[in-house]
Amino acid sequence: MEQILSFYARADLLVTDPSYRPIIGSTPRYVGRRCEQVDIGGKKALRHPAVEKAYTCDFWSPSGQRLLKLARRDSSLYPADESTAAACGLSFIAVEFSNGEWAPKAAAKAPAKLKAPESISTTSEDND
Repeated sequence: MEQILSFYARADLLVTDPSYRPIIGSTPRYVGRRCEQVDIGGKKALRHPAVEKAYTCDFWSPSGQRLLKLARRDSSLYPADESTAAACGLSFIAVEFSNGEWAPKAAAKAPAKLKAPESISTTSEDND
């Protein structure tokens, strides 16, 4: 039985697709991203926004082994499921797609601030 690894792109990193072989004039390919041509001040440029679909590969493939190493060593990708996180030796972090990028889900509402008991003095006068 083969294990499938699945990853999402991190907002701050571009990880080259391990199966990509650059050819002069070709567009670079990145894990979990697509390429868009945009016009910036009359000049054409490329940008690489994240895609909503997870990048998948076989665990034992050269691509799978490379991405496993990068995720484990550099945290360069988000594991898309718990089995991928376990294979990477990482704890699973739930992420959500927002504004064209993957980011960890907002934490639950923070607990209310605790008040210091009234019997403890916080002024320097009482500490003399």
